[in-house]
Amino acid sequence: MTLGERLKLMLMRVPAGRIARCEARLAAAGCPVSSLDLTSHHLAGGDIANVTDGLIEARRLAVHLPWIRACAIDLAGKSAGADRPRLRELVRSSCEPTTMILPVEGFFEVPAPGQPSWRTRVRVQTVANLDRWVGGGDMATLESRIRAALITAFQDTRDTGSARSRFLSVDPASLAQGTRFTLTTVDLVD
Repeated sequence: MTLGERLKLMLMRVPAGRIARCEARLAAAGCPVSSLDLTSHHLAGGDIANVTDGLIEARRLAVHLPWIRACAIDLAGKSAGADRPRLRELVRSSCEPTTMILPVEGFFEVPAPGQPSWRTRVRVQTVANLDRWVGGGDMATLESRIRAALITAFQDTRDTGSARSRFLSVDPASLAQGTRFTLTTVDLVD
């Protein structure tokens, strides 16, 4: 970065040192991103250190994560009002499956015809889908789809065993379609 570029950044109240450090780290990792791109993301309200860490981690793990998508994920997290997702952890979770018990609190209440409600929890193994992270359904969407699949499985039967097998025969990809996640396994927990 030339002295003139640094002066221009200082006049725009952009942290020139941070831009230069991020640009150097990205270049050393083999991710060529210009100082203009970093400046644009900073001016848009983005966290350039977060995006830099995510791109370097994606490069290390051989995950396809373009600059534009990394910036979109970073800015979407900011606009959601929640904590901004740490791109490094998000990239890792796109490679390493995470096991969760749903719902996080309580149980799924499944009405059974002519019987008391059946209460259960579901163990799912997920990986983050970076291509659908912006605009994809969140964990609440996934939980509601699982609840609907449970109700459908128990709707026409009085036998818990056959209802369990009907639920477990549901394709995990259909439950996660359009969400931020890819389901690898789905299992019932009693």
